[in-house]
Amino acid sequence: MPCSLCSRGIWDNYMQTARDIIKELYGRDRLAVFQAAEKIETQPELICGILETMLRDILIYSYSHQEKDLALPVYPDLLQETRDRADQLRLSRAVQEVDELRRYYKRHVNSLLVSTNISYKIWEALN
Repeated sequence: MPCSLCSRGIWDNYMQTARDIIKELYGRDRLAVFQAAEKIETQPELICGILETMLRDILIYSYSHQEKDLALPVYPDLLQETRDRADQLRLSRAVQEVDELRRYYKRHVNSLLVSTNISYKIWEALN
């Protein structure tokens, strides 16, 4: 039996939100960081997990150019757009930093502050 997120189609909404966040952060000014943080706040831990996996997929794709190596469903427009400009070192560092920052959601820290920092790390890696 599928999980409740999948059976209700909610998963697709969160996946689309994460895709939109990546697209908005890519090639835009720093104001996009704050807008992305607000979107993350709808479900911070879940969306950040998806964002981290998407960053990892972009990094893997920058090395292999093989869609079969990716963890999430294919989003070719985003992969093609970021492939040529992807800085592998910055992406690798961002994946690690997002993972570390995500742990703060479980602590007594303002979640919007954590989301803003995560958004900034992603923005920095993509631009």
